[in-house]
Amino acid sequence: MIKRVEKDSNVEIVGTFYVGEFPATKNQIIELFGEPTNSYNDDKVKFEWHFAVELYEFDEVFSVTIYDWKEYSGFSNDTTINWHVGAKSYIVGDEFISYVKDKLKTL
Repeated sequence: MIKRVEKDSNVEIVGTFYVGEFPATKNQIIELFGEPTNSYNDDKVKFEWHFAVELYEFDEVFSVTIYDWKEYSGFSNDTTINWHVGAKSYIVGDEFISYVKDKLKTL
């Protein structure tokens, strides 16, 4: 279970990998977490958020990312797309995705 989620541009994201995804609009993610950590003019990723995540079960801080992946058609801030989640553990990724989905229900 999630203990803490903090947007953090200094977390080490090297080594994270795709662990799942969730549907949302860019505006919903901005409402929950603020502006993206990074914005790119790239083919594969345009927007990315970085987080430091703590779980109650572990005495460790984990790096997690949210990013759009190959949304070639482009999308508006109010278009629902599947946002990808990257982490170094499926356990952390699954917990984070559940956390985000619960937060989205409150919007």
